[in-house]
Amino acid sequence: MTQTLYPQQDMPYRPFLLSLEDYEALYIENPRFSGFRIELIRGEVLEMSTMGDNHFGYINTLARELNFKLFSVAMVGNQTPVRAPLVASRPEPDFTLQRLEGWTPKVPLAGEVLALVEVSDTTLELDRTVKLQDYAREGVPEYWILNLRDATLEVYTGPQGDTYAQKQTYQKGEVARFSAFPQIDIEWWTFPPA
Repeated sequence: MTQTLYPQQDMPYRPFLLSLEDYEALYIENPRFSGFRIELIRGEVLEMSTMGDNHFGYINTLARELNFKLFSVAMVGNQTPVRAPLVASRPEPDFTLQRLEGWTPKVPLAGEVLALVEVSDTTLELDRTVKLQDYAREGVPEYWILNLRDATLEVYTGPQGDTYAQKQTYQKGEVARFSAFPQIDIEWWTFPPA
C-alpha cells in the first residue's frame, strides 16, 4: 500500500505504515497507549473522532435496541475491534454481531462477524469508501451505516471484491432486519428513546 488515506499536497514526508501484527504489539501490549482512541486502517494509525451528543445518543439507543432484540441469538459488541488482516486494519466499528453458538472471548476476524454497524456523521466519507471496501474484501456479509447527516440507514449486503452487490436505504420509521435474523425488526431511528 503506497497511497495514504489522507494524502496532502507537497508533503516532505510519508507515513510509516504498520502491519496488523506490529500495531497490536505496539498498541495492545503497551500500557502507555491505553486510553488513546485510535484504530489501524490500511496500515495507518488514525485518531478516532470525538463523539458529539447526537452520535452518543444514537450509539446508546441503538445499543439498547440491539441488545434487547438480539439477546438470545447474537453476541452484540459495542465499539469493539475487528481484525482485518487482508487490508492491514484493526477498525473499531460501533457494533459487531456474532453468533452466540461457538462465540469465544477474542477479537474476531472480520470474516467471522455476521454484520458490522457504524454510526456515522463526521466519518461518513471514510465509512462509505475505505471501510466499506475493506469490509467487503474481508468478506463481512452485512454492513450498516447509520447516516446521521441524512437521518437514514444504509444497508450493504453481498460482498463482491471491494464492494457490496446490494445497497438499501431506509428512512426513519422503516424497520430494518439483519440478513442473519430476518424475523427480528430493528427500530434503528428511535432517538431519543421513548
